[in-house]
Amino acid sequence: MKYYRSYKSVFRCASLAALPLPETDTEDSYKLALKSAIMSHLAYMDKQVIEDYLPSNHQLTASIQEESTQAIIVKDLDTGQEFLSFRGTCSKDFGDLKIDSQVLFTKHPNGGDVHTGFYKAFKRVEAQIKTSLEGKPVCSGHSLGAALAVLFAAENNIMDIHCIGCPRVGNQKFVDGLSFVAKRFDFACDIVPSLPPAIGYKHGGDQYYISHLGEIHLNPSSKLIIADRVNAEIEFALGHRLKPTESIIRGLVDHSILNYCEQLKAICEAD
Repeated sequence: MKYYRSYKSVFRCASLAALPLPETDTEDSYKLALKSAIMSHLAYMDKQVIEDYLPSNHQLTASIQEESTQAIIVKDLDTGQEFLSFRGTCSKDFGDLKIDSQVLFTKHPNGGDVHTGFYKAFKRVEAQIKTSLEGKPVCSGHSLGAALAVLFAAENNIMDIHCIGCPRVGNQKFVDGLSFVAKRFDFACDIVPSLPPAIGYKHGGDQYYISHLGEIHLNPSSKLIIADRVNAEIEFALGHRLKPTESIIRGLVDHSILNYCEQLKAICEAD
């Protein structure tokens, strides 16, 4: 499978021409995860690029932006299923970096405390999204976008949610009060799921850990994760080509939405 090692891959998306949108229903869990990852990828792109990419049986029904917060809604015209995906952090957007930095807690209406920046960003677009949706969407996002997806699902009774490289969103009380079980996909050394630090912040849902070998593990032990990350870092260091464009930090490039899409594609092909 293709593995992106460059700094640019962390915050820049590439053409999806070699990664067609899978045809799937909501019962095919890994293909649905791949589809959600691709939707999360599309959320970073311009409207025309999205429309050019989508097959004829899918339609971009909404592209929403308020300040630095962005989301898209895509409808599968064959099944009627809608896909809502939030854009993640853009390195060139100071607004995103400001959102990420507001790590103090704010009260959540369902109980518990959540990341202040994430919550403010989500509230900017919630009303527009609700008026644009026809039914209950499959909800997804990458990085910051995954955090916004969690918050939207929490307040709008969404049951199907795929989080790609998701940071921690709230405290234990918030997590315990969620009515859904999010599917969290974490790839090897990705550093973002470890943020903000676990001082008050907790993850919810099921963790689908993708090892550096492309194997997927449901709610693995800390021992398995640590061992895999050590091996991943060794492999990464030995394979480094000493090019200035290549990252020296695996934890950054493993966060790339490009690498998540490639990993999930390989898992689907092997399944």
